[in-house]
Amino acid sequence: MHCKPSAVCFVLGNLLIVLIFGIYLLVSRYSSHSLRAAYKDSDTNSSATVSHEIEGGGATVQCRLFLVDDVPELGRDLQLIDHSDVWVCVDLMDGTEYSLEGLPENFFEENKVRSGHTILTITASSLEQIVESQPSLEENLVEEPSSSNLISDGDGGNTSASDEFSNYISPVQQVGNATDEQGVGVTPIVHTENNTISLSPNTTMEMPGKEWEPKLEGTASILVVRVTDGNGVEPTLAADEISDYVFGTDGDRVNLRSQYLACSGGKLDFVPASGKNIMDGVVEVSIEQHLRGVDRVQAQQWVTAVVPAFLGEGHFELDYDYTMYVMPPGVDFRGAGAYAAVGGRRSVYNDFNIAILMIQMHEVGHSLGLRHSGYQGNSYGDKTCFEGFVMRNANAPAMCFNGAKSWYLGWYNDTKKQGHQLIHPIEQGGWSGKLVGVDAYLHNDNYRDDDYKVVVKVETTDEDTVMFPDLYIMYNRKEGVNGQVQAFGDTITVVSQSEEFGTQSWLNATLIDEEGSDAFRVENFDNSGLDLVIQVCQVIFEYPMPDYAGIIIYLDDGKRQLECESALPSLPMIDWD
Repeated sequence: MHCKPSAVCFVLGNLLIVLIFGIYLLVSRYSSHSLRAAYKDSDTNSSATVSHEIEGGGATVQCRLFLVDDVPELGRDLQLIDHSDVWVCVDLMDGTEYSLEGLPENFFEENKVRSGHTILTITASSLEQIVESQPSLEENLVEEPSSSNLISDGDGGNTSASDEFSNYISPVQQVGNATDEQGVGVTPIVHTENNTISLSPNTTMEMPGKEWEPKLEGTASILVVRVTDGNGVEPTLAADEISDYVFGTDGDRVNLRSQYLACSGGKLDFVPASGKNIMDGVVEVSIEQHLRGVDRVQAQQWVTAVVPAFLGEGHFELDYDYTMYVMPPGVDFRGAGAYAAVGGRRSVYNDFNIAILMIQMHEVGHSLGLRHSGYQGNSYGDKTCFEGFVMRNANAPAMCFNGAKSWYLGWYNDTKKQGHQLIHPIEQGGWSGKLVGVDAYLHNDNYRDDDYKVVVKVETTDEDTVMFPDLYIMYNRKEGVNGQVQAFGDTITVVSQSEEFGTQSWLNATLIDEEGSDAFRVENFDNSGLDLVIQVCQVIFEYPMPDYAGIIIYLDDGKRQLECESALPSLPMIDWD
């Protein structure tokens, strides 16, 4: 550049310096989210150091772990799908998301990791990592299968600096395993921008208090984000239609809000978000990018980056309890209808799937801390529960959740109207009682907690070594709010689940009254040497009193087997002593 007037050269020179400095700051902002880390290839023993510092110069990374799952496309053989657990870790400082690779076997089980609760603290010392040259995309999501042409009305970026929920899902670079000096496996963490760090042996995990618990009761606001891309492609449903399907704002009688109100007995009410540019809970958001053929991960990140601009200055997604993104057609959802994170705040829907009741209930259930409900090896096979794989319809089915999920949600156990019964068979010896369905608890004025229960939890003391973890027994009465349950209506269901929050449940048995002969047996229960027996004694329909199933639960040593006759008709607590 030739410049004769000295004043002009001075000004241009300073502008050039400012421009270079600005570019430096911009690059630093969007590529420096982690540590200064040394990468080492264990085969060649060569290493390279890259500058990658935590904002603020800290010596550690802290991120919150979230569990993500997948759900196959509609019509695909569920037995052929890999349902391996996938976890992501979201930086508490800036919302950067990392994927976890090369984990030791049973790492999460052994460390009692809880989605949305456990925080990893990763120290800056001894961060060594094998790096492979070729990137690959991982399936990091909780998905719901696509539901093409199934809508009907039948009966039958950056939200804030501390937003740990800002990006649940990101594509990642595949890396190999790493080991420390003693040869002990350590866990690499990989970021989409090729920023790689690894967990060192002095990594710690923390369990924060209840402030991180999902909101299970009370009023919870939902912000629905309707997305239009830079080519003008928008969701099939208009904003007012989406609001109606989610909240019933224009007369839709069965929707996300109404069904959660029904199942919870009015305890959990999802209300439309309100604020600038928000109409009946829905905000219209436009992005510059074209979304046809774009991976859902990239599409979600683009949307997240611009949402605050449409909410008004000083307002963010986290001003609301939950958010639901509705993407336009053409986004590559990889065969999914929707996805969410267990214990997270956001769920993302593929176009008109936002209108399907089952998908709404299922994905928001993930946000509440529920994982899938399985049966006979199919992790989505329990059709007694919305966390299984049930019918797709805009206004059906009218049903709720299985015994394990219901116990966790706590909707049928008021202080003055208790519906839960916790028993420890080894200590108590046995129990007998009358189980009623969910609708009877919620709506029959003759329910008395000294006569009836809704869910019985049989607790084990040694979950790591027993065949079955805690068992949940429930009368799957097909009436009222549960009147369209998709399987095993009017039977006693026995479901196992290892922990109340965020773990897979399994339907182990369905029992009906066959003159007291239908029973479920767990051999060597809790390593006691005795068999646990759960037996249906009778099913009684006695309007206007609640319909009930009389059951007995006991340990059988082969000598003193409890008979139904000895427990009926009063069905008292049984004392073996």
